[in-house]
Amino acid sequence: MTALLPQVLIPVVELPDVLSLVFGGFKDASRVMYQTASPTLLAALGLTMGYIGFDLAVMIARRRALLSSGAVDMTMYIQLFLHHAAAVIVWPYAVLQGISAGYIVYLLATEFTGLWMNIRWLFASVKQDNLAHKRFLFVAVMFLTSYFFVRVVPIPWVIWLVLRFDPAPLTWPQATTAYVFMPIPAMLNAYWFKLIVEGVVTALTGGSSKGESKEDLVQLTEELKGSSSSEDENENAEEVANEDETPTPTPTSERRAYSKQFW
Repeated sequence: MTALLPQVLIPVVELPDVLSLVFGGFKDASRVMYQTASPTLLAALGLTMGYIGFDLAVMIARRRALLSSGAVDMTMYIQLFLHHAAAVIVWPYAVLQGISAGYIVYLLATEFTGLWMNIRWLFASVKQDNLAHKRFLFVAVMFLTSYFFVRVVPIPWVIWLVLRFDPAPLTWPQATTAYVFMPIPAMLNAYWFKLIVEGVVTALTGGSSKGESKEDLVQLTEELKGSSSSEDENENAEEVANEDETPTPTPTSERRAYSKQFW
């Protein structure tokens, strides 16, 4: 629940900066890269650093608990850890140096999509993450559409910005850092959206891909069938779940399990 408050407040606090960027500012690469940070941007950045810094501390202190609980796997843990660590170091430095303030306005605004993802996880925690439930369906649609329009649609703009901005005012370490780190959020957003789409397709089609493990099939049966499952299907699912041997994960099952961390 603590994650929901900053994901609502941050876009609201920096709303004037977002509107300025959307209504014309994004067309000027120099303005995006070298504009002076506004008080609202500094406030939004402070909120974000507090939120991400706390999240990073929890990830470090409770690494074993997070991994053993199945909330994330090691691959996702590493991605999130590097994402958080880079943001805590690079974003404040860039803004205070007057570098890429406009781009960081956009990055902070993308926190809005995390609101719907966390609400979706709340539904999952009480076993209500079933598309047959109207409230969960609404959250799922909002998550998918907001992620697409806020994080995926602007990817061409991010590429244009990286190629177009003038690095002359920067020192070579600053320019190198900009060229290295600016494309990373776009690449992660594209990859994570792929995982989300895979999760949606699996949920809608029944996930009958060849090579999925029995554990995945049992989980998918429970999600899609819910209370309407026949008694025979439930009995088969329980028999598979109670088997002593743990099935060897296949590449397909691992990819699907990975995508479910977003969906």
